[in-house]
Amino acid sequence: MTWLVEQPLPILFCGIVAAATCAAALVHSGRRGYLYGLITTLVLTGTLLLVEQLVVTQAEEVAATLDRLAADLERNDPDAVVRHISEAAPGLRQEARSRLAQVRIDEAKIKHNLAVEVYARREPPRATASFNGVIVGGDHQGAVKHQRYARFFVLRFRRENGQWRVVDYEDHDPREGL
Repeated sequence: MTWLVEQPLPILFCGIVAAATCAAALVHSGRRGYLYGLITTLVLTGTLLLVEQLVVTQAEEVAATLDRLAADLERNDPDAVVRHISEAAPGLRQEARSRLAQVRIDEAKIKHNLAVEVYARREPPRATASFNGVIVGGDHQGAVKHQRYARFFVLRFRRENGQWRVVDYEDHDPREGL
């Protein structure tokens, strides 16, 4: 049932089909019952869309964490970036600080193929996010400018103190396997 609170398109599609069916039946027959069905369909569709917007699933929390991480990368804020990494991964925290000290990032984009899988029954809960990402930037000296770095990323998260933190990652050339 998570599809109900993660994507508005199925709700919208079903609502439009049901409303169009009721409207067509109303026009064809003129019966008042179809008018009530149309009104009910519109109210129910609106209510479900509101619920979809208000309920934030764990997968949506992970996606929001990725958006904040990308924004922190674009701000070139190593401390903020490292806060997204688990303290249980000190090597990864150091690697992030070291790499960010060498580069200036102009853009950090997560492409539309983001897939998040949450393992809520584990303790602590875990999640995996996979996506194509593009980073555009250069070095601090200006020798390299606007270099485009496209990769397929797999980030593994653990929920710590109510926040999703990165514990590990992989990256690959997105053209591999073509």
